[in-house]
Amino acid sequence: EALYYAIRAAEILDVDHEKRQQWREMAEHLPELQTGRHGQLQEWNEDFEDDETSHRHFSHLIGFYPRDMLVPERTPALWRAAEISLERRLAAGVSVAGWSGAWAACMFARLGRSADAWNHLSYLVSSNTTDSLLNTSFSGIFNIEGNLGGAAAVIEMLLQSYHSELHFLPALPAAWPEGRALGLRARGGFELDIEWEAGKLSKAAIRSEQGNMCRLRPSTPITVMRDSRKIEIEEIEKGLVEFPTEKGQEYLVVPKAQL
Repeated sequence: EALYYAIRAAEILDVDHEKRQQWREMAEHLPELQTGRHGQLQEWNEDFEDDETSHRHFSHLIGFYPRDMLVPERTPALWRAAEISLERRLAAGVSVAGWSGAWAACMFARLGRSADAWNHLSYLVSSNTTDSLLNTSFSGIFNIEGNLGGAAAVIEMLLQSYHSELHFLPALPAAWPEGRALGLRARGGFELDIEWEAGKLSKAAIRSEQGNMCRLRPSTPITVMRDSRKIEIEEIEKGLVEFPTEKGQEYLVVPKAQL
């Protein structure tokens, strides 16, 4: 993880040219992700039997969340393996509280499993949070990761933007049939306001901060407008569309059924 972010940051800032090459060579020697005997994502480079299946750490799933190494469209087998790893830990009776409970909520949201994400988020708030909304661990000590992770889970349920592909309401729970979220930040240089009714997107306003191409993974056919004028969108692969943007401009996305 440190290598990945160091290389990417150095590329963006155009620094550490020699170190960048060293880091790339180091990364090439790291073992590839593999699937184990239970269909799970292997935690080690050998398929050892789990010594403590119920351990509440999910460290080997960091490439799944919060990173974007695994995506269902491009790495379906490893995506499913990560899901199995999470399911095995929880089925073994892992005690999730504080940061581990927030992480579980985030991962279920990443999977699009809204009910499971909502259950873990609800437990986090109802059982591991004080009246002042400070999250606590089993020992009752303030756990900032629980607060930050819980907030991340909420965002993950409403908007995902891995590889700069915007996905609206990917894990919206039944408990939130209607609502709106303002000022959400998305990868790719976008800020969004989202509104939904009856559990479905009603409209989204996308503000382009860098003038990048905007890519969307809509669940239903959409229309994109700018200043009341329709913007042409192009389907670049099944379920993925894009349209060009201009820096500082706002674009309105609505389901075609509304027009």
